[in-house]
Amino acid sequence: VIVFDRLDDTKENEIFIEDVMALGDEFLAKNREQFELRYKSVGPDDYANISYTSGTTADPKGILLTHRNYTANVEQGNSVISIDRGDVMLIVLPLDHCFAHVAGFYTMMFHGGSIATVPGKTPTAQLRNMLPTMKEVRPMVMLSVPAISRSFKKAIETAIKAKGPEKYLLTTKLFCGTCHSMFVGDSANKPNGVIYRYYKCASAKRHECDRKALRKDWTENIILEKITSWLSDDKTIDRMADDVMALLSEENEMIPALEAQLKQVRSSIDNIMKAIEQGVVTRTTRSRLEELEHEEESLTANIRAEEDKKPKISKEFILFTLDKFRKLDLRIEKNKERLIDGLVKAIIVYGDRFKVFLTFDDTPIAISISEEIESMKNSSDIASVTSLKKKNRQTAVFIFLPRYNSRRRYRAKRRPCLTFSAEQAPRSHRTGER
Repeated sequence: VIVFDRLDDTKENEIFIEDVMALGDEFLAKNREQFELRYKSVGPDDYANISYTSGTTADPKGILLTHRNYTANVEQGNSVISIDRGDVMLIVLPLDHCFAHVAGFYTMMFHGGSIATVPGKTPTAQLRNMLPTMKEVRPMVMLSVPAISRSFKKAIETAIKAKGPEKYLLTTKLFCGTCHSMFVGDSANKPNGVIYRYYKCASAKRHECDRKALRKDWTENIILEKITSWLSDDKTIDRMADDVMALLSEENEMIPALEAQLKQVRSSIDNIMKAIEQGVVTRTTRSRLEELEHEEESLTANIRAEEDKKPKISKEFILFTLDKFRKLDLRIEKNKERLIDGLVKAIIVYGDRFKVFLTFDDTPIAISISEEIESMKNSSDIASVTSLKKKNRQTAVFIFLPRYNSRRRYRAKRRPCLTFSAEQAPRSHRTGER
């Protein structure tokens, strides 16, 4: 057991990380040539691991995995989500799961990121400790089963709806280009009663990012105007339809894997039948044959289910759907929500541009906003909503007291105190002046 924290003593079979590093330096000083010869002798196609299947649907099998198998999976994972050095990933999965290994440990090791896990010896204990762990490590990425992700999504949407009746159309779609945090909808009341609504980086709300806030109406209108301009172009509509058709035509990766298993099962059934024909029958032949036949039925049903997941949609139907988006009346608030939810996957906010990812295309579309921001500096106070603070008003109170007459008691009449703000006070009465 390697201990990272410096403790007063160690238990049996424990060693501090500093001691491990020292042993490594000592070994390299004596055996550098041997070490370099060893690691240079390992090639991409050499075996790195033998991973055994669980045997749930068939006999356990050992799968030979090469070093290139692992690195290829890491490269594929990088194409889905970008990781920066120093990012933190929280893994809420069994650590013997291949997805946790490849998408979690190996991907973060490749980028120099950090990995956190949820403590707990049982699944119930891990669920109980998940939220405290998230608050502690503040992960940028989290790996979990779909049920947990759906639970988080539902909780976020419920919290957003409870915030107020005002709809923030870009909620869960707007992200900071500096810290990768999500923009959240917020509002602030001016002293004159005007309500400013805006999107603000979640890290900026915690004073961990300097990204400026964006006025809600201004941001939503820019996105809606760009989308409607794209939809008004027939060539763009046709290209969108081609992109959707290309996505639909992509091969389902599960079907070839299921078909390979089905082929192997049928081959095993044929072998058993040949053995029966030759008179080779044992006590387990019948039970094994029934297991294989049941597995054949299950695999066939799974293949049909995967094939049904792939909808049979024509290009004409896609063009018809996009044309319906084009004809939406955006004076109706619900139509704005339909347009953004249907076509916008994510928007990355930078200082001078938006990078928009559409639902059917991974290639982002850049929208320059530098001119809009420059033209709105004097008319629309975007910067002011980043921190709408109440002005600190200093109040000066002057109490006029009568002079005391030693010969007789002098009873002063009640006189009002003079109170006014520091801004309204005469120069002679301001702090620091006579």
